[in-house]
Amino acid sequence: MKLDKVKELDGAVSTQEDKKAKEELYSFYRNEEIKHHLHIIVKIGIYVAFTAFIAVFVVRLTHLIIPNNYHWLDELQIQNIDKIFFSGALGGVIGGYLKDRINKY
Repeated sequence: MKLDKVKELDGAVSTQEDKKAKEELYSFYRNEEIKHHLHIIVKIGIYVAFTAFIAVFVVRLTHLIIPNNYHWLDELQIQNIDKIFFSGALGGVIGGYLKDRINKY
């Protein structure tokens, strides 16, 4: 009979294998916790970016609809907004992220 595998109830006696197993388990949970927090941060970032995108889109749409005497942005600012929407970089980033997310499911 192998007595080194026998443990006391309080856990005072443990083998090196048990210690390694516990360390691996704790390491796994730490990594999962970090992943969980990063996921939350990324989700918040996406919500903030989407809200900003919608706000800028509404401003640009408003400038197309209202009469010229009510405009508060100059031509350079409107061109910069158009560059953001039509450059494709923003769509590429969002599309790449969504493609990656969809492939995981």
